[in-house]
Amino acid sequence: MEVIEIVKSFVEEKKKEDESIIGAIFYGSNCYGSAKKDSDVDILFVSKGKYCYRGLETWQNYRMEYFMKPYQVLERECMTDFSDQDTFLLAVFENGTKIEEQDHCLTRLHRRLLLRSRAALPNYQISREEKDNFQKKYQELSYFSDESFWILYYNLLNELRILYQMKYGYTRIPTAKVLEFYQNRPYAEKYYCAILPPEEITNTMLVALKTKQKEEALESLKKLASTLHIQLSDLKALNLQNSFYQSPSISYFNPPKIADLKEQVATVMTKYLRAKNKLIQNEEDASFLYAVTLERMRTLYEVQNSVLNKSFLNAIYYYQNMDTMTLPKIDQAFAKTYLNATKASDNAKKIQEFTKVYQMCTQDVPIKDTKYLIRIKEEKPVS
Repeated sequence: MEVIEIVKSFVEEKKKEDESIIGAIFYGSNCYGSAKKDSDVDILFVSKGKYCYRGLETWQNYRMEYFMKPYQVLERECMTDFSDQDTFLLAVFENGTKIEEQDHCLTRLHRRLLLRSRAALPNYQISREEKDNFQKKYQELSYFSDESFWILYYNLLNELRILYQMKYGYTRIPTAKVLEFYQNRPYAEKYYCAILPPEEITNTMLVALKTKQKEEALESLKKLASTLHIQLSDLKALNLQNSFYQSPSISYFNPPKIADLKEQVATVMTKYLRAKNKLIQNEEDASFLYAVTLERMRTLYEVQNSVLNKSFLNAIYYYQNMDTMTLPKIDQAFAKTYLNATKASDNAKKIQEFTKVYQMCTQDVPIKDTKYLIRIKEEKPVS
């Protein structure tokens, strides 16, 4: 059976479960003919309800990932997404396949998006503090001689990529799509309505993503940073005996409610599965996505434990020296597993430690990687 028929049967099933559904669009790689073996089937449902939901379940051997959003919320997002440099909705309505539509609801939303999309994406002014913080994190690269260097490097590279998009008004792109979009601009521009940086910048980014040489990696960071007027000096040895690292910069706060963490866990789960599959397939950007996702996992775990290290080196030093610090302790099993994950060199070892970190940072939040339905918090709920 073709995917489109499977999608139609899934939509019919959902309509039986929820009578408020008034529209459904099938979108994403399975719709556009570019799906990989592990690609999900993506669907956007429009409803007459009050709340937004994110769901995942298996249907006829396909992983169906979907969003359920009230019409009023989508109306608002049609006007606000572009201000966040997001062309997701425009891409869905421009290239997706309508499966269900009542009262021309999808047509009306599409018209709103087209009107709004005529305006240029906004620019973002990078603050002096942001530039100083980046320079400081860049200098922390000098501390690492093992695989941990690449964990910090890829996260700095991703930070520069995001800052460049924001500063010069380019489309916000998911980390997992960077290599694919930069290597295939026509595909990104057509199916994702992406406004990409100039080829000179994307080519530099591709070199930075693929290199395995530290000298070339550092030069790529310097070159990209200079386009943001961030001047990076040569690396100098850090003195970890200074007061900053002896008393790490850590935030403390009350632990969040489990219900408030579900959406974060679902996002981390999606990133974990994508990174794991890339490692299994030994794809060119596997280490990049691994590094960025590993840091997302660490942050999620620390937030659950009311502690948040403010830099990668901060966390490494803290985890290595917890016994000598008069600070709240992170579980030693997690600290050890995380440190092992940052030092893993081959893909098999990365997958092993990566999976352990993932299990530890999600074990207290009841979400399965085969089925879930999560209510998404909205700043302005539908009345």
